[in-house]
Amino acid sequence: MAASSGICGSGCTKCTCLGQSGRLPPGFLLPISVAMKKHEADYLQALTTFSQPARQLCKVSWAGDEHYSYEWMPEADIWFRHMDLTEPVTFTLAMAGASLDTHLRQEVAFLELFDRVRRHISERHDLRGSDLATLIVTIFQNGGVLSNNRRKRYADRVQTHVLEAVQTAVNRAMQGHALDGDEQE
Repeated sequence: MAASSGICGSGCTKCTCLGQSGRLPPGFLLPISVAMKKHEADYLQALTTFSQPARQLCKVSWAGDEHYSYEWMPEADIWFRHMDLTEPVTFTLAMAGASLDTHLRQEVAFLELFDRVRRHISERHDLRGSDLATLIVTIFQNGGVLSNNRRKRYADRVQTHVLEAVQTAVNRAMQGHALDGDEQE
């Protein structure tokens, strides 16, 4: 049996799932919750289009402690088989698109910063490439600061003034400044 693609499982190209299609690397998570948080009113609207009709089909009663009883309306199963999820699916796809767009822009901006700092430091200091890469990423992820623990970890192979130079370069690049007086922005 051939694997189907798409959210609907029919193999159509209009709703191809990013993960199943191979367009998203294995293990990559698309953080759509951040985009959804920025559009909470739209999220609530999309959720309500499903939840309000669904709640009308079931009477939920508290039965004590953490126990509840559910009384389903006759033929509720038919509604669940044929429910219209257009608005929730449209919203989810829009949030995936927004998340992907934001992620890609951030990734490109980081790669530009990384290359700029790497080039700047490599032209001025003799530093092993893997150490420089780790330092740039670490300083970037730590908001432009190299922690004391990292400083100690690199103390035996990277001079203090070089660590300072890398931190300063990453910090300046994160702020959109020239890395030194010779660089043009």
